[in-house]
Amino acid sequence: MQPGRRADLVLLAQSPLANIANTRKIAGVMVRGRWLSHEVLEENLEQIPAIYQRELLEVEHDLEMDPEKAKRFLEENDPFDRLGAAAMLATTREMRKSAACGTKKGQHPHP
Repeated sequence: MQPGRRADLVLLAQSPLANIANTRKIAGVMVRGRWLSHEVLEENLEQIPAIYQRELLEVEHDLEMDPEKAKRFLEENDPFDRLGAAAMLATTREMRKSAACGTKKGQHPHP
């Protein structure tokens, strides 16, 4: 670490040198200069599925309506490209389904 430089880190409750299983005993995490205690991490874990689903729907919408906005969001929030890949897959599936039915996304075929 260097002064003035960003450093994300995981603080363990016990030494992993004593037992490698101690790597799972997380006391907290420093992310982007913000401390997240073990308790906060546990609370946040419960919220992840709902947050992910909301972000996925937002990115899918932005890919269609404002691709530059989607690109900026993904660059800032999706370092492993998982959300972007999931959104592209969902959008591609929807486009294929619509093409097979002869409709555009959001429209329903006439009976």
